[in-house]
Amino acid sequence: MNTSMLGGLLRRPEAGAFLGLLAVLIFFGIFGGLTFLQIAGLSSWLNVAASLGIIAIPVGLLMIAGELDISVGAMVPAGAMMTAVIGGHYGLPIWLGIAATLAFGILVGLINGLMVVRTPCPRLSSRWARSSLSKVSCSVSPCW
Repeated sequence: MNTSMLGGLLRRPEAGAFLGLLAVLIFFGIFGGLTFLQIAGLSSWLNVAASLGIIAIPVGLLMIAGELDISVGAMVPAGAMMTAVIGGHYGLPIWLGIAATLAFGILVGLINGLMVVRTPCPRLSSRWARSSLSKVSCSVSPCW
């Protein structure tokens, strides 16, 4: 591999993310103890990374498209609370709580999309209003 090819690879946008990943792995491999790169350590931090990635990837795609969605911060606790209330408080099967939460998320996304496309109201304002509504509904009514 010659230097011009290496320079071309380092100029690509994803090279920074890859080098950052290597730096973090090396840092925590040295200072994180012996179990960081073993199976138990990998499963521990990959479990957290998966949860964050499920939320961060769509938000990142929106940011690449030039949009901003602040309703994610309210939908995550609202979805978790809805699943917990359906499965725990009402004693229904957990799969029903998950299905209801997914349907609720689809409905909220549809309402957000229709508000943005069909009304002259700014996108950020409509998402902020819906986000505030989800926060209030979570804090006011713990058992729907």
